[in-house]
Amino acid sequence: MAEWLMSLLESIPLYLRIIILGTFPVTELRAAIPIAIAYGIPPGLAFILGVAGNLLPVIPLLLIMPWLFKLFDRVPFFQKHWGRLIERTRKKGHQVEKYGALGLLIFVSIPFPGTGVWTGSLLAFLMGINFWYSLIALCGGVFLAGIAVTVASIGFMQIYQYLLNLEVL
Repeated sequence: MAEWLMSLLESIPLYLRIIILGTFPVTELRAAIPIAIAYGIPPGLAFILGVAGNLLPVIPLLLIMPWLFKLFDRVPFFQKHWGRLIERTRKKGHQVEKYGALGLLIFVSIPFPGTGVWTGSLLAFLMGINFWYSLIALCGGVFLAGIAVTVASIGFMQIYQYLLNLEVL
């Protein structure tokens, strides 16, 4: 998926491609940082580009979620299946709000598939977490995930280069 996206964006400068890759929900910074490092971008800059790309959709997502769910609420299929879930989650959201933002930060900071900003924004909405708490938690989670992915990518690249040098001998 990431290779296909990178080839699609070939005419765009590499740094901008990495930012765009960090923005998409399937790749986010979990793919953007390792790909940037593989393309020879220094790890510090790869971190900045990946995190910047991953942070771009945060505010629009947090602002559009309420509107989007009001729109979905008009569709009978979504009313039937999501209405009860949203109401139950929102009722508990006020009780969880104190700890919900910290949980959200931890959720987004774990660099596994499906635990990024897009899913975190949806969880923040469903839990009824305040916009500013959600924004801070999501940004903090992206920063921590960026550190973890950068460190892991550097380690992987060093192991890869070491193994290549062994084959030459």
